[in-house]
Amino acid sequence: MDGNRRWAKRRHLPAIEGHRAAWLRCAASPGAPPTWAWTYSPSTAFRPENWRRDEREIALLLDLCVYFARHELEEFQRNNVRVCVIGDWQALPAISRAALSDLQARTAGNTGLVLNLAVNYSARAELSRAIRGIAFDVAAGRLAPDAVDDKTIAQRLYTAGTPDPDLLIRPAASGGSRIFSCTRSHTPSS
Repeated sequence: MDGNRRWAKRRHLPAIEGHRAAWLRCAASPGAPPTWAWTYSPSTAFRPENWRRDEREIALLLDLCVYFARHELEEFQRNNVRVCVIGDWQALPAISRAALSDLQARTAGNTGLVLNLAVNYSARAELSRAIRGIAFDVAAGRLAPDAVDDKTIAQRLYTAGTPDPDLLIRPAASGGSRIFSCTRSHTPSS
């Protein structure tokens, strides 16, 4: 979800209306037809850069996060969607953490689409976290430096155990190109 504020501005609406529209769009996506082959779908809901925004906008975004987590549960259950929250979402206020934790717990048994909801997430922060963990294990003698490879790094990512994406598209509100990724249903090769 990107360009929400630009979308709202073009329509002479407050920024929160752009965020609300994006959340509603995201909520509608998991209801995709069962003929779709996607098994994993990511959606970025809140980036660390968002903490630099106006306090009122941040508060509204966090309220919207809670609303989404509580009110989309029935739709996720109906569509057999399992929600996995990735990122540093534990840094959010307690009410947001509780709503996201409950959403994950209540959809954990669903076996259809896995929605990886990236909250307080950035790829650089994820890589920094993974590399720090590896460095700590090397320094503690639990991991040999020459044993560090792409598999070691992949195991430390938020998406460990998730297949690599088959398709990347990132739509842009302003007409540029962006990326969205999906992983289709398949049997891993040996």
